[in-house]
Amino acid sequence: MKYFCAAIFTICNLTLFSQHTFKARVIDEETKEPLIGASALVKGTTLGATTDTNGYLEIKNIPDGKQDIEFR
Repeated sequence: MKYFCAAIFTICNLTLFSQHTFKARVIDEETKEPLIGASALVKGTTLGATTDTNGYLEIKNIPDGKQDIEFR
């Protein structure tokens, strides 16, 4: 099943703690339906999230710096 993350990638700066939030929506490329239960993990950490019934996910408290996020 093909999927991609819609252009809803938003990184919000939490200036008080210098940590960030990653938000995304994962949908099927062909049907445009949300993918329920898809997961995202910040590589090298234990931070991750799973999509809800509308395909949305949110990962909070991501440390500063460049991070790779893996989707499954």
